[in-house]
Amino acid sequence: MNTHAVRHFGIRIAAILLSLLLLCGCWNRRELDTMSIVLGCGIDKGEKPGEINLICQIEKPSPAGGEGGAGAPAAKFLNVVNKGTDVFTILRDCNSQLGRKLYFPHNQVLIFGEDFAKEGIRKQLDFFLRDPETRMTVMVFVAMGKASEAMNQPTVMEGAPVIDIVNMLQSQENTSEAPQIEVLDLLTALISPTTSAVAPLVSIEKDGDKTKSVVAGTGIFKGDKLVSALNGVETRGFLWVKGKVKSGIINFPFMDGDVSLEIIKAKSKVKPILLPDGTPMVKVEVTETSNLGAQNSMIDMSSVEMMNMLENRSAEVIKSEILYTLQKTKVLGTDIYGFGDLFHQHYHKEWKAMEDKWKDLYRDLKVEVTVKTQLNATGKVTRPAYPPVQKQG
Repeated sequence: MNTHAVRHFGIRIAAILLSLLLLCGCWNRRELDTMSIVLGCGIDKGEKPGEINLICQIEKPSPAGGEGGAGAPAAKFLNVVNKGTDVFTILRDCNSQLGRKLYFPHNQVLIFGEDFAKEGIRKQLDFFLRDPETRMTVMVFVAMGKASEAMNQPTVMEGAPVIDIVNMLQSQENTSEAPQIEVLDLLTALISPTTSAVAPLVSIEKDGDKTKSVVAGTGIFKGDKLVSALNGVETRGFLWVKGKVKSGIINFPFMDGDVSLEIIKAKSKVKPILLPDGTPMVKVEVTETSNLGAQNSMIDMSSVEMMNMLENRSAEVIKSEILYTLQKTKVLGTDIYGFGDLFHQHYHKEWKAMEDKWKDLYRDLKVEVTVKTQLNATGKVTRPAYPPVQKQG
């Protein structure tokens, strides 16, 4: 047997032995009927000082026949609510109440109620960072109101409300009006001495005589406390800088009507700079590509001159969104962009003198914004749905 054959034979034997070990690795398996699969968690402020309400939304096994009473579809989820002073202790009580152990590897959502978030999230976040069953990829939200209300809203599809909330956030890539923040992102911001954490907002809106959950906007934290919020447009001003605008519509008045441009792609470059006198400044360059989505105008937009004017106007709109959000965060003293961390990375020695006063430096930070836009196409037609404008003569 040649050397190559011996090596190949050895690899096959090793693979077989590894497979046998894996097949025997069910010593710690759990039967499904001994677990309650957690789909999402929420935390609200309790009635007593220092008390919280923990909501665990679990998957509810369907009864025989798959229907509830009177032929109605069976609910596919159950909200288990318990109160106490810390998440870990409350969860042990939940296990006793259910007669099953809560199982967290499938947990997708962590929602902080507004009042709870205003008092600080750090202490109650610890379980979701430390427990071996929890994942760092869990999506984080702030509920404008109570987390329990958001977790009990009617769903668009038949399923659990927390899954609906995740789907709404993921669909926000079409509008870029909410950031996607995971537990790891939140942790990274909380342990940074300068970066302020953010989280998408979920709110309850009326829909006729009913209510529904809506995901849009951004909650801003100072330390671990919720201090302010950005609306959808302000959130996009933040996401432009972070290079996380995926899609959306840019609307603005133009000539004798209105124009809507569809964002196709965008990216950003952020460069921290120390001026000769030691003053920090940041250069932000955003490049964006769009198509003409719609126009309410008699002007033919297909000419080179009109295309250039549209590009310049859209660049102005993007820049104004960026600067407006930036100014709002400066007033708050909340560096949600992570500019401080960038100076720390690029100017490690000089950063030592800047770190303790970064909040004040950020309020006065000069940020130079450059936006470059490109208009690719006008769609299937080049002219608007109006008769040609007759020249006077």
